[in-house]
Amino acid sequence: MKLVRGLTVVLALAACDGKPGAPAAVDPVAPAPGTSEVDRPHVVFTRPELVLDRVGVAVAPPVTTPSQPSQLTLASDDPSIVAVDSQGMLVGMRAGSTQVRATGGGSVLRVSVVEVSGLRFTPERVALEPGREARIEVRDQEGRVVPHEAVRWSFPAGTPIAVVGDRVISMGPAGQFELQAEVGGAHGALPVAVTLPGSARLVVNPPRARMRRGEVSAFRLQGAAGDVRSEWTSTDPGVLAGMGGGLFQAVKVGRARACASAVDRVTCSDVEVSP
Repeated sequence: MKLVRGLTVVLALAACDGKPGAPAAVDPVAPAPGTSEVDRPHVVFTRPELVLDRVGVAVAPPVTTPSQPSQLTLASDDPSIVAVDSQGMLVGMRAGSTQVRATGGGSVLRVSVVEVSGLRFTPERVALEPGREARIEVRDQEGRVVPHEAVRWSFPAGTPIAVVGDRVISMGPAGQFELQAEVGGAHGALPVAVTLPGSARLVVNPPRARMRRGEVSAFRLQGAAGDVRSEWTSTDPGVLAGMGGGLFQAVKVGRARACASAVDRVTCSDVEVSP
């Protein structure tokens, strides 16, 4: 009986890893009772990188719909650069780069935090022919390269320009344009000139016109590739009044010119107004 009792005690100690009364380790993201392993809270990132352009602003991580981001399912390699808040949002703490890992799987997100006080562009001005593209580099006032993922570009509707990654692409007629860039609270303007090949000629159609007083006519600036975006003016608004978009109205008898400005050139049509 003594041997049996002693053996029982040894077995009990072995089951507790030699530490009677020690609590079992708790998995914070273990499946709830009555559920399976597939119900374990998890996170899967939808892309490998993220750029935060503001310090102290919480941003939702890019995750799949079933993911459950939280402080239990996400861990930052360097919380002094990127922290995970109580809602599972990512907060940039200072400039730098680190990784945020999903604790319940192998998904990893590379996060960069940028602080920008001003923007500069290389080149400072972009000149393109229609259908061509140019690479641009954005830097802050200290000369550090800003990741193109952090730059938000904007321009008026109808502008025949596209920005894809670090490239500016001309998709339409020639003209002068301005693109606005924003990174956090910093802004900058990039002038873009879409120019025709040096041998191309610009003409106003019609090159000459006779109009009666009160009549409205449309003029178009054209190059070898078609219509060219331009700004229109009249040399004598008292005789020929500009209405915008190449439309002019004959006001009184006389002579004037309808002129289009584009691609650093001014091209005109001679207009005679009769009663």
